[in-house]
This record gives sequence, C-alpha cells and structure tokens, in this order.
Amino acid sequence: MTHILHVVDLLDVGGAQKLINYFAHEAIQRGIDVSVACLDEISGKIPAEELTAMGVPVTAFPARRLADPKRIAALVRYVRSQHFDLVHTHLSYGNILGGLAARLAGLPVVATLHLAGNDETPLKADSFSTPRGWAETIALKIFAARVMAVGESVARAHRPRLGNKPIDVIVNAVPQPEPISTGERQARRLQILGRQNQTLLISVSRFAVVKELPDLIVAFQKVHDLYPDTKLVLIGDGSERSRLETLIQNLNLNQDVILPGRRNDVFDWLQASDLYVSASSLEGLPLSILEAMAIGLPIVSTNVGEVPRLVLPETGILVPVHRTDLLVEAICKLLEQPGQRQAMGKAARAHITQNYNITSWFNRIIALYGEVLGKKGADLLSGRIPI
Repeated sequence: MTHILHVVDLLDVGGAQKLINYFAHEAIQRGIDVSVACLDEISGKIPAEELTAMGVPVTAFPARRLADPKRIAALVRYVRSQHFDLVHTHLSYGNILGGLAARLAGLPVVATLHLAGNDETPLKADSFSTPRGWAETIALKIFAARVMAVGESVARAHRPRLGNKPIDVIVNAVPQPEPISTGERQARRLQILGRQNQTLLISVSRFAVVKELPDLIVAFQKVHDLYPDTKLVLIGDGSERSRLETLIQNLNLNQDVILPGRRNDVFDWLQASDLYVSASSLEGLPLSILEAMAIGLPIVSTNVGEVPRLVLPETGILVPVHRTDLLVEAICKLLEQPGQRQAMGKAARAHITQNYNITSWFNRIIALYGEVLGKKGADLLSGRIPI
C-alpha cells in the first residue's frame, strides 16, 4: 500500500493545513496511507485533531530555531523508520527540513508553494536573500523532484528563484458541502444573530497584517450606517486580534462585529451568511473564498492573487486593495439587490463544482506522484485510483 508523508510548518487553521486534511480524507477512501509531520506543537490545534480523528498519524517535531540539530536528527530518524514512498512538503520550514530529511532517507519529494508572500508582505526581488529564503531555494532546487504551486500567481512569484526548474500549477479545491434546509439555515442564523431579519456578512482568515481586516471593519462601519440591520462575522485569530478589538471598540461596533475565534465548523457559519467579503492585499488561491462560493455565497473581494481568476463578474464584485470607498460601494450594491446576490451565489456554487472540485484536484496530485515515483507509481495509478 502506498504511504505518503506530509511535512508542514505548523497545524494552525489555514489554507495549507486544510488542503492536507482534504488530501487525507480522499486518500483514505482510495486506500492510500497518509501520515503528517508537524514542525511545531500540535496540542490543541484543530487541524491536528481533525487528522487524528480520521486515523491519520500526526507527529510533532517542535524546536526554537529552524536549524536545530536535535530536531533535524529526530525527523530524519522518523522518516527512515517508516515505510513511506514519497514526502510532500508544505510552507518554508516544511520545504527545507522535510526536503532535507527525505533526501537523507533516500525518498522523493514534492514541494508545494502556497503563498505569493508571507503574513507581513508580498514577495519582492530580495525576499529570497534572507537565510531562510536562501535555504528554501536550495531545498526546492536540490531536494524536490517536483515543485507545485496552488495557482499561477503563486508560481509567477517564485519562478525567479528557481531558474529553469519547472513549477506544476495545481489549483486549490474544496469539497462540495451538502445543501441544508431552509429551517436549518434559519436556526443557525437565529443562534448567531438573535433574530432573523438581519443580513450577515462573513470573512474567514488569519488575523494577519496582509488580510487588511482594519480596512474591512472601517468599510463595514460605513455600510452599517446605511444598513443598520447588518452584522459582520470575522472567523479566525492571530497576531492582529488585539488591534482589531480596539478598532471595533473605537468605532462602537461591539454589538455588530462578531469575533468567534478559530472554528472547525466554518461551513456552518458560511451557510448561515448572506455575503462573503475580503479586503486582503495578499492571497494565493484562498480556500476561504472557494468554500464560500461552494456554499453558494456571492463574493466582494480585493483583486489580488488568483482571486480575479476565481471570482468572475457573474459570481461577485472585485475592488482594488485599500479602496474602502469602493469596497463599501460594492457591498451596498449587493445589499440593495437581494435577487442579484442569489443569482451570483448560485453561479458561484456551479463554478466551484465544475472547476474546483476535490476529485479532480486529488487526481492531479496523484498523477504527479505517479510521475515522480516512476515504476513504483504504477500501482498508485492503477484502476483503484481513477484519473
């Protein structure tokens, strides 16, 4: 039986972590074993708990610094002691240490690039000149048999560092949730809002600088002045939380902006909402928007990363970064036209079903594994795994 190891920096709630979860769920159903190595603590982390509940072994290798000799040795021993066929690495530390451990264990590596930058700033020409950037570039060039990116904008941001090494673009995908009844939706809305006749805006992200949540909150205040029966839910957590809480208090929005923290029931919150909003200045191919569209929500978002390829005119409205005036205008336009919201939501769901479904995404990754494994990949690409 084929056994794949995923190595990731951390198992906080995020896009890379969700993709590992989605991969594991599909792999188990196809008879493929999956294990996960995390380079940080996993206690109390929702993605780690979800993987464990699926029967996926999750092993932690925390350390205070990247080049910790004890961690490197422990990770190499672990990779050598298991019967893995391939190592799939994610994010910077995962690409570096996972790639190194796999190379020392004689295993092939597929490395994934998830972002066109980090939580503070987009990639720039000198972004790869830091010690970590240099180390990851070496790992991608030398250790990785193949490098994949979650979208064309992500691949474009990283191509300068990889020279002639090709990058396989395999766009993100999400599962298609089952529709819920009107009664179930109303019950969820009543639980969140306290009453039914309100409009619920929602955004899901890390509370990081590049997510530009202050822009979104300021825009919402102006929307709320015009439409008092609106509320905004910001699902997530992170380093910017205290700043956001202060801003919400200063704008007297304590009763109208809801911060429920990290959640493992995001689909439930999305299904209770009316409109998905994002003010981010940096994205790859955001799973949060994919999930919202899969639910059937219309989108108002900034035109960054892969979002313009994802959110079409018939599924939402795009605005430039830091243009809160245009963000307000777009939100108000859809609040004024519930019929257009519903039409956009229906089109969004159909778009995700046709172009961003989990089965096609998983099969493309499996096909890539088969190419890397060569003869060993024949069984992986047998009739048990339809391509």
